[in-house]
Amino acid sequence: MSIIYLPLRIFISILMKTEYQINIISRLKSERDNHFLSQKDVADLLGISYGFLGRIESPKQEGKYNLAQIQLLCKIYKISIVELFIPN
Repeated sequence: MSIIYLPLRIFISILMKTEYQINIISRLKSERDNHFLSQKDVADLLGISYGFLGRIESPKQEGKYNLAQIQLLCKIYKISIVELFIPN
């Protein structure tokens, strides 16, 4: 097995969220708030820890939703994925 070494700035940029990802996560957080759900409520629905959900919702942390989680949240919040991914 070979090890690939990346410069630190490239490694950090891979982990960091893009502005587009931050916008989607912010919209999902707003929907969570609008539905009066706590981070723990949503984490339980997604089968993740609320600490990990906190990392997802933080723009400075590396956590991100996967597509299955986004699909489930859209179903819970009664919004379409198109509506989420293509802002007005």
